Amino acid sequence: MPTTAGTRQRRRARLAAGFAAPASRTRSHNSQILARIFYSYDKQDLSHTWSSASSINAVADIGWARRAVGRALRAHVLRRLLTGQQSGVGAAGSHPPAAEMGGGAARRVLEAWRLGVVKYGDALRLQERLVADRRAGRVPDLVLSLQHPPTYTLGKRRTDHNLLVPESSLAGLGAELYRTERGGDVTFHGPRQAVLYPILSLRDIGLGARRYVEGLESAMIEVASLYGVKARPGGACETGVWVGDRKIGAIGVRISSGFTCHGLAFNIDPDLGYFKHIVPCGIADKEVTSLRREAAVELPPDEVIHEQLVQSLATTFRFSDVKVKDDSECADMISSAATGQH
Repeated sequence: MPTTAGTRQRRRARLAAGFAAPASRTRSHNSQILARIFYSYDKQDLSHTWSSASSINAVADIGWARRAVGRALRAHVLRRLLTGQQSGVGAAGSHPPAAEMGGGAARRVLEAWRLGVVKYGDALRLQERLVADRRAGRVPDLVLSLQHPPTYTLGKRRTDHNLLVPESSLAGLGAELYRTERGGDVTFHGPRQAVLYPILSLRDIGLGARRYVEGLESAMIEVASLYGVKARPGGACETGVWVGDRKIGAIGVRISSGFTCHGLAFNIDPDLGYFKHIVPCGIADKEVTSLRREAAVELPPDEVIHEQLVQSLATTFRFSDVKVKDDSECADMISSAATGQH
């Protein structure tokens, strides 16, 4: 139930009354008061809880009271993170989420870099640089939205026999090959495939690795549903997103010290013939499909589907807004990453 102004006033009155205790009260009793007040108070106004507790000197040991409320605050924030609730309190030593102030609360904004077609090697170097910048607090949470020229990539679980053609023959197919540190096996990237590479602090958004991957799956499933396609997450031995027994979206991520890179690839209408040269993601005897093949309606331009994926991702991870930057705004960063400059 939404908290009304009258309810807040009554809670503030109870807060003041709760601290108006004789100095003879024990710390144990004070601890009970603090815990009761803290967890009954408006959880959207943590700063008021702190200022009220630290300004009232009726508790036997106000220094202890400050420390107790501090512990309660940290416990509360941790509890919210563990339950996946949004928290406006950033982790110590990390860059706070991109935020704007509005309506009295911080609004977490996800930057979306719309880059068009980018060579895989350039995108890889750009991710490495952005992860370092995100870890150092120089950039906020962001997602790269792009496509690649025909490219095969091998993940950490790669096995050579899942690439069904000699590496030397790939140039004849007009494709490149990269060995990467992402999870997963072998996959293909190419034109008309939407690729998202989130560069996020999982600590700031309050997620573990498993829920993060589930969020990537959910974004693709939601976008597929917009076009009447019923997709599902893979089972225990089926990574990615599926339509029946046909794979429509792949996931391969890398998480280092709580910071993410790599991400998802959603098939809008790529040339599916390229998948015949690999065992996609190491899963044999399964087809690869696309949104174009599965949808019974006409699809909008690819750029629209890219934007829908970004918006779904932002909603899934509880960002309140998306700030779009196009390739012209990111040109210097892309250029320096491509040349290996910092």
